[in-house]
Amino acid sequence: MFRLATKNDVNKIMDIVKVIIVDMKCEGNYQWDEFYPTDKDFLNDINNNNLYVLEENDTLLGFICVVKANNKDYENVSIKSRDESYIIHRLGVNKNYRNQKIAQRLLEYGEKIAKKNNIFLMKSDTKITNIKMNNLFQKVGYIKKCEFQMQEKDGNYGTYNYYEKDLRM
Repeated sequence: MFRLATKNDVNKIMDIVKVIIVDMKCEGNYQWDEFYPTDKDFLNDINNNNLYVLEENDTLLGFICVVKANNKDYENVSIKSRDESYIIHRLGVNKNYRNQKIAQRLLEYGEKIAKKNNIFLMKSDTKITNIKMNNLFQKVGYIKKCEFQMQEKDGNYGTYNYYEKDLRM
């Protein structure tokens, strides 16, 4: 069952995040680390009603942050649609439920939220070293528009792929 996340979910979400960080580091992907994402990021998402979880039998299978875009999002991306959109910011799957299309279901739920609000464009980004997320976006119909540089929490700049998906297609 999909539902809005609550503050009571944060510990379970952070447990999933900690495992994801270890797995990412083993794959040479440093997009998430001890500085990002934090419980404060998820609490902010919850306070803004942007964080959703997929739960079955009291087990948290995964989470996704779906945010209505504003004009400042992706300012430094030159090739982007100006249409109203939603942005996927954070997505994670419980390690015990990987390879069961949970991430795909989470993305589809984000798209359902957009369509319900008569918005037909999704945007997202991921670090170029995040092979799994890049592959997932492409598998479910997101189109890579460009690469761009983004400042990270440590002050350094990383290279990211920027994606869009037209939901009218």
